[in-house]
Amino acid sequence: MKTDISRFQVDRIEIIDHPDHSFHVLAWGSAVDPTSKEDHFKTKVNFKEVPCRIRRMENASIDPQPGARPGYVLRMDFTAPMQSDKLQRIEIAYNDFAPIIFEPESLAPFYNMSGCDFSVDLCELRYKKLLIGGWFVTPSLEDLTFEVFDANDKKIENARITMTKRLDVRRFYFVLGETICGFNISIPQGEQVATPVYLKVSNSKDTWIIHTDPTKQLVPVPHDPIKPTTSYTYNLLKEKIARRTRYYATRLTGKRPTPPRLAANLPVDFMQQQLAKERAENNLDPIDEKEKQTNIVAEEVEADFNDRYNVWFRAHRTSADELAKQRQETFEYQPLISLIVAAFNTPLDLLEKTIGSVKEQTYPNWQLCIADGSTNDQVETWLKNNPDPRISWCRLNENKGIAGNMNAAVDLAKGEIIALYDHDDFLEPDCLYQVVKAFNEDDYQYVYTDEDKYEDSTGRYVGPNFKPDYSPALLQSTNYICHFLAMKREIYDLAGGTLRSEFDGAQDFDLMLRLDDVCDPNKIKHIPKILYHWRMHDGSTALDADSKTWAYDAGERALMDWTERNHTRGHLINTETPGHYHMRFDVPQQPLISIIIPNKDHADDLTYCIQSIENLSRYRNFEIIIVENNSELASTKTKYKQLQAQYSNVKVVVWDKPFNYSAINNYGVTFAKGEYLLFLNNDTEAFDHLLLEELLGQCVQKNVGAVGAKLYYEDGTFQHNGVIIGHSGVAGHALCGQSDVNTNYRVRTVHNVSCVTAACMMVPKKVFDEVQGFNEDLPVAYNDVDFCLRIRDHGYWIVQNPYAQMYHYESRTRGFEDSPEKKKRFEDDVRKMYQYWPDVLRTPDPFYNINLDITNGTYQLRQDDEFNSYINPLFLGDAYYTAGTIRPEKPTEQQLARLKQREG
Repeated sequence: MKTDISRFQVDRIEIIDHPDHSFHVLAWGSAVDPTSKEDHFKTKVNFKEVPCRIRRMENASIDPQPGARPGYVLRMDFTAPMQSDKLQRIEIAYNDFAPIIFEPESLAPFYNMSGCDFSVDLCELRYKKLLIGGWFVTPSLEDLTFEVFDANDKKIENARITMTKRLDVRRFYFVLGETICGFNISIPQGEQVATPVYLKVSNSKDTWIIHTDPTKQLVPVPHDPIKPTTSYTYNLLKEKIARRTRYYATRLTGKRPTPPRLAANLPVDFMQQQLAKERAENNLDPIDEKEKQTNIVAEEVEADFNDRYNVWFRAHRTSADELAKQRQETFEYQPLISLIVAAFNTPLDLLEKTIGSVKEQTYPNWQLCIADGSTNDQVETWLKNNPDPRISWCRLNENKGIAGNMNAAVDLAKGEIIALYDHDDFLEPDCLYQVVKAFNEDDYQYVYTDEDKYEDSTGRYVGPNFKPDYSPALLQSTNYICHFLAMKREIYDLAGGTLRSEFDGAQDFDLMLRLDDVCDPNKIKHIPKILYHWRMHDGSTALDADSKTWAYDAGERALMDWTERNHTRGHLINTETPGHYHMRFDVPQQPLISIIIPNKDHADDLTYCIQSIENLSRYRNFEIIIVENNSELASTKTKYKQLQAQYSNVKVVVWDKPFNYSAINNYGVTFAKGEYLLFLNNDTEAFDHLLLEELLGQCVQKNVGAVGAKLYYEDGTFQHNGVIIGHSGVAGHALCGQSDVNTNYRVRTVHNVSCVTAACMMVPKKVFDEVQGFNEDLPVAYNDVDFCLRIRDHGYWIVQNPYAQMYHYESRTRGFEDSPEKKKRFEDDVRKMYQYWPDVLRTPDPFYNINLDITNGTYQLRQDDEFNSYINPLFLGDAYYTAGTIRPEKPTEQQLARLKQREG
């Protein structure tokens, strides 16, 4: 007997067309049956039963009711292609509930009648730029072109258009092999553009017009005039109206700036009238004002990160007492630091502040070198009227460009250390002190610091760049080092001794890449402290990143020049973020990849995993080794036979001992013939044809020991984007639970990490052999962390590649750590890790800044009272404080009392 919370409903149907004119069907909804421990879904299309695959996900239901979670997403596939215009009936049955049936009238609203789909998520005026963002999809995305037109139908020639994938759009969740095209458009001097603008999207066959004014719709392709009459359109319309309500409310009454003319065209009264009219026509309840305000309230409740950072920075900058102590300190090594400045029509108030922050330095042995290439006499006159023996300057006969002007400043330098300094920025008073302190610690070749931005208009410190220690993979993706950079003069000369004018705008990036050619990674020092401030004012690059798009083009040329010098073949892929570069390395030798997948039952998951790679991968030289481990179902063995019959490169080997992830993978490797090993969980699923190419392209690079992928949960949020040592006790996944809308550059740049998950990890076979494989004393948890740490110990880099992407339905096979036995086993593994790696686990992760949180969300500001419950005598015992060579301080009595209270 069904209970009060029993529920089965279909909230949404999507009919997705494919390039070959076949299609499949997705259904969203909620299904709860407390009377049954199992879920049984059956689907029929045109009265014939078709295979369906079901994924449970908490937020699948559009209109969840109490007791109705979790929701589901169901995909209906067809054994043979069928034209969508032949679709007459869909029947979905769940357990003993009455089936839900869709027939022609109820199916009509679900067809993609326009031949495409799109959404404009963003249309705002920010810092005088008109920004437009959204997504677009049509059966063929191969040759799309975007053009932008203003309200007078005039093409906007200076629009910067970038395209990328979008994985945060729910309707495309687990649609295999399909790509949604995200677009990001930036139009300078946006306040002068006649709005609303519209986009013209074309491919070789069709052209579509996308209006940024939501009151205008894309004109659909003619379709049979069938009027929907069933109640199933209710939820579809409700979602559409709710989405539009949130769009209007956020854009027109929220805090974000909106283009004035666009706002004038869309008054709130009009929006409310349209929504009321739609509800009346479809017999829907009047809109709930509380519901309408939900998004706005959520935005207002969430404190602005920059406001919080501004408070945090002011509380953590060096105190006046400490600065006074620094002024009295004498270093054994007291190098002269020559700061290099290229001035060009610098506003005098900014020039005074730039020079003033140098004069306030607690370390006194500096030289300020200024080359003035201005077209007026203001800078020269000021320097003449304010002489200082520590300031060397020259007036250039002509503006030689950024690199030429800086080279002229370098010619004035007498110091053992050269530091690059922009003419309108400023330093913290202890910047040079901290740099010289580092040079006294070791014979470093160069030193760099963290930085942020300073808003002239508000007086706030914003946009902190908490950098990792030296990360060559990240440097190949973006000039993350930037400011403040101080280098030995001898290493500067070794790297060429000049800034190259052919890379103007990215001359410092080119320099960093040349330093990468000659520097010892162990002789590069990062100071994790905000010591440099980019000043944000009208016309500055810090305020308007798109104001110098030519600089990003120069960065691409610098990166390609680096590949040629290093005999590394590759090509750059366009990215959505200016200044971020995606280098896809070529692999001309096409080495064999051995993919190793442990498995116990869960034949469907395994099948989806293997089929996704076999059907999608453009790279074809691979073998798949399934390591069978004590499966209990006869259907699993049947599936093995089917997979081996279907794919000649699949083989099954048997490990009949108790589950031990490390031992199973080590055993699987003994059958591998490939030069590269890809360790893969059976509950992963590829959705990109370039997965293997992206992993392998990074794995073949010099000194790379392992490469990880960006893994998504079923709802499109991150499951893995690298592993952070020390987070949550031993190690935690970076950005877990966040999504692609995150602005953290690690979301979309290749970078180095301490570890990656073995759910998808590629390793050169020679490296695997060198470190002797996985540690079989770690059968379940942290075996991949231990493995990566041993790879690092052997001098190799671990690379996280966010362009290698998969779904990971985590823990579907072995379950969660939710029983007392599993919890104890997990805690035993934690203790083992502190025995194996006492120093590493008590040292800040070199690729994760110490100013960031290690107990809660990643890449958030660290709290002063942060205390890790795994690192205390109550859990690890006093041995934690005596093992290894590092002697950390024990928690205070107050901290222990708080811990006991927490655990009590």
